[in-house]
Amino acid sequence: MYYDVDKIVEGGKTKFVARIQHKGLGKSRVISGTILSVVDRMAETQIDNWEAAWQIKCRKEKELKQKQDQKAKIEHEKQSEKERKINEAESQTKDAEHAIEEIKNILKFTSTVDDKIDWDSLIDRKEFNKPPPIFNEPTKPVIPPRPSIIPDPDMPRLSDSKYKPNLTVWDTIFQSQKKAKIDLGRDVFKNDYKNWKIESANTKKMNVDRLEKWEEERQLADGYPLSVNQAMEKYNAEYAAWLNEKNEYLLAQEEINKAIKKRKNDYLQKSPDAIIEYCDMVLSNSIYPDFFPQEFDLDYKPETKILIVDYSLPVPNILPSLKDVKFIPTRDKFKSSYIPAGES
Repeated sequence: MYYDVDKIVEGGKTKFVARIQHKGLGKSRVISGTILSVVDRMAETQIDNWEAAWQIKCRKEKELKQKQDQKAKIEHEKQSEKERKINEAESQTKDAEHAIEEIKNILKFTSTVDDKIDWDSLIDRKEFNKPPPIFNEPTKPVIPPRPSIIPDPDMPRLSDSKYKPNLTVWDTIFQSQKKAKIDLGRDVFKNDYKNWKIESANTKKMNVDRLEKWEEERQLADGYPLSVNQAMEKYNAEYAAWLNEKNEYLLAQEEINKAIKKRKNDYLQKSPDAIIEYCDMVLSNSIYPDFFPQEFDLDYKPETKILIVDYSLPVPNILPSLKDVKFIPTRDKFKSSYIPAGES
């Protein structure tokens, strides 16, 4: 915290005045004295004391807020937990009522459902849905024309006019000047000759590479009929496998459908085995609550045309007996009500 110190001179005496304040605590003070260092020290001490008091106040306020937040959170959780348990009790009650209603309406429900077997719906008419293989013909390569030979660059010669010096009368008088011009022409020739060798080698390599690439493309084109034959052989093998798989599927489907039609005919002809199997399918397809065992034995007397059904019913102790569930907030407990044993 910064503060200003004013120097005041009155009646030949010097006085130092420091005005300090702490906005958080809402406190202020004026400290004065004749010695500046003492005034500064007193001001700093007061500021330190105020800051310590401010930190304590902030910590207490923070702790108080945390306690209040924690208390509010606990209250909210208690309320939420209470609502959750009330909802859970209501949900269990609805499930219990539904289970009881299921038992009461079993006969009523089954009487509204036509459980007879629809023989026609058992016939499998699904098509073989695997698509046949596709012949992928290889792309026919295009043979480019034989590449033309790139000519070598002209080889430089020392006798070329480019390398001959242009001598003057003065050059015949001053031999050193003449020699310098001759040497310069030879140096230029040497450099051009070196570059020519590199360029000539590159040209030869380029011609070889172009010819080799053309030869590869030509050989590839020559092998095109063979690649077509190989692709056709692969396609024929894949198509034969697909056709075989399709025929096996259709054959199995036909056998199953024949068996269903035969069973239907046997049933219409009142074959005892077919009648028992038909009634078994009807009872197996019937919808009952989960606690029903759905275990039964069947027998058919053709001479009297009587079907004997020995059906296992659920024992009383596994039948739903829960009537309703209530949550008691004051005791934080669930209370369950059950159907009396004599009424279940």
